[in-house]
Amino acid sequence: MKCSNCGANLKVDDSRMLKYCPYCGQEVEMEEHALDTMTGIIGTFGKSLLSQRAEQKRYEREHAHEIAQEKRKTALAEKKSMMKMLFCMMGAMMGLALIMMFVTRLFPGVS
Repeated sequence: MKCSNCGANLKVDDSRMLKYCPYCGQEVEMEEHALDTMTGIIGTFGKSLLSQRAEQKRYEREHAHEIAQEKRKTALAEKKSMMKMLFCMMGAMMGLALIMMFVTRLFPGVS
């Protein structure tokens, strides 16, 4: 089925029993016989999976900005954690180098 507004293919949103256009947002209610046919073909299990996927896609469409922000926050937190670990390792190496320098100066015969 094509969108009457822009001509793109409509997507099915089982959770709200309608079809929608992913480009312009036009929504069209599904006919009852189309729902019965889909239910008969797919079965209860398939319909449940489609409903869950449709709900997930709807959520992702409606909350895309928040999801992107959360991904950026997670990436930033991971980067900070890696930087902390790098600085700790560098500090430990510097500490060992200083210890080795002092040991060799205090005990010139030790190497």
